[in-house]
Amino acid sequence: VWLTGWTQLGETLLQSVWPRLWGVLGASVAMLGACLWMAFGRWSEVLLSFATLAFSLLALFAVMGLAGWSWNLMNLMAVPLLLGAGVDYTIHVQLALRRHGGDAATMRRITGRAVFLCAATTVAGFGSNALSGNAGLASLGTVCAAGIAITYLSSVFLLPAWWVLLNLKSKVQSPKSG
Repeated sequence: VWLTGWTQLGETLLQSVWPRLWGVLGASVAMLGACLWMAFGRWSEVLLSFATLAFSLLALFAVMGLAGWSWNLMNLMAVPLLLGAGVDYTIHVQLALRRHGGDAATMRRITGRAVFLCAATTVAGFGSNALSGNAGLASLGTVCAAGIAITYLSSVFLLPAWWVLLNLKSKVQSPKSG
């Protein structure tokens, strides 16, 4: 007979955390919206960032479903990490698109390379946790690694297509001469 253990503790904590998750997530989204507004000053770009984040999260859900992964107390901590990285990536990509007149190839060659290095080191770091003997830490590692990779791909390849599609190119700031 087990009176306590990680399984019982995890289930009890998850039952306590899950109902509060939506309130915390709502406050986080509001804060992210304010930060994105300060970065862009354009609602269209704020909405593009949120669309990229939403697509990345849906793609992560699909990967988790296909791989047979489920949410638990440890990998639930991946959500704020993925939101933070995704916001960072979308800000860099959209500002680079502005700077380069909507030229996605130039953005990928310059800013995309830097975003790739950030994402690759993050995926490698969290991916190494997937080899952990602790099931919770391994789960966090796999979900974070997959989520960061998806967020990178969405930000660097999907977001520029949406950006151009919405004809934001006409609102591009001219590059500073000199």
